[in-house]
Amino acid sequence: MNTHDKILKATINCIKDSGIDAFSGRKICTDLGINVSSIKYHFGSKEKLLEQAIIDLSKMYLQFASEIFTSDMAIKEKLISYYLKLQEVIEEKPFIARHILSAKNELQVESHSDFAVTILDELHKNDIHIGEYTLRIKSLQVISALAYPAELGLFSNFTKRQKRDYVKGLVQDLLLKG
Repeated sequence: MNTHDKILKATINCIKDSGIDAFSGRKICTDLGINVSSIKYHFGSKEKLLEQAIIDLSKMYLQFASEIFTSDMAIKEKLISYYLKLQEVIEEKPFIARHILSAKNELQVESHSDFAVTILDELHKNDIHIGEYTLRIKSLQVISALAYPAELGLFSNFTKRQKRDYVKGLVQDLLLKG
């Protein structure tokens, strides 16, 4: 494994195990036995390293989406399943929601577009017509409605049924035209 990959892997493991706040470029480099300047050389900056690590982690945690959207469930059930699973991921790893909602770089925008196109195709197959821009905005609203309570720990007192009902209401709003 090359130095670039070692640094990225160590950063991902640090974030997974201890969260973003525990990340220290100096500690990562010390643990790997490399010079701190290796981060700048391989990634340009500590911030760019963190951004790449979060992108990679987000992909790992959001792999469930393709499984759900290729299933035989009805579109409404797919969306409910997707957002319920996303809610679990957000509760476990809140930085995922911050990453999705920030969408600063091309890769994030592209992944949102792919997700929106997948949902739009499904909705159109089911005679539910909504514009792509509207869907993107509504989808981000749903993610926000999941992220904020998760960040505050409000879901910890919810039963599975209450979480499902909450998500069901969000999906119903998403499917409304306007």
